[in-house]
Amino acid sequence: MEQDYTFNVLVKYLYRETDLFETLEIEDALAHDSSLAADFTLMKKAFIEMPKVGFFPSNATMNAILSQSQSTSLNTAY
Repeated sequence: MEQDYTFNVLVKYLYRETDLFETLEIEDALAHDSSLAADFTLMKKAFIEMPKVGFFPSNATMNAILSQSQSTSLNTAY
């Protein structure tokens, strides 16, 4: 069956979020469609060049959240 792969499917494949069947289909399509392979190569280069960002709240932010949570928690004792 001929399948047209969208950029969303290629992004899903790039992030390794495809199941085995999808992965095999995409890899076969990349091997046989030079245009798709070229698009994927550009996408992969951009992915590699993107900075790897991690978001972690500061200790002050975490303490403020925990403090607010404790002050507003429901009293479960009867």
